[in-house]
Amino acid sequence: MGGMSQGELTLAVDLQNIDQSLTVFDRAYFWAAFLLNWQSQGQDRHSLMRAKDNLRHEVIVQHDEHDCLVSIPVSPTARKIDPQLPSHWQARLILVQLGGRKRRFITSLMDASRYTVQELAKLYMQRWEIELGFLEIKHSLQSCNGRCEANSRSWCDRSYGVC
Repeated sequence: MGGMSQGELTLAVDLQNIDQSLTVFDRAYFWAAFLLNWQSQGQDRHSLMRAKDNLRHEVIVQHDEHDCLVSIPVSPTARKIDPQLPSHWQARLILVQLGGRKRRFITSLMDASRYTVQELAKLYMQRWEIELGFLEIKHSLQSCNGRCEANSRSWCDRSYGVC
């Protein structure tokens, strides 16, 4: 852990990763140096995250209409900070329909036949459900403000015993 002055991404650089793993990140972690380092620090260390809508990329191989291998440019700023970074890096870009909206994800899991679009989308949705759970907890704790409302007291007592 770090101080309040340190950003989430700065702290994430020191996270420990394990081999043969997939880490599902928030799209705020879309940083070439971080992701390339994450993958290279061991064997079969992979990532999955929602892609930003304005993702700059070039399609290298189109697996199907919802799945392709892409080349993503590394920003000049990132390369200035770390000259060892390549000019481009590759990822798999998938497109899925979730809740009536098209969502794009990038992953380092390149094998489209082994890791299907549906399986990857399901994994990300599980991560999103966890995020929503944390948001609910945060909201409930903020609404407690040292004492619980009658309708939230039992939830606070069960969950934290702090209200």
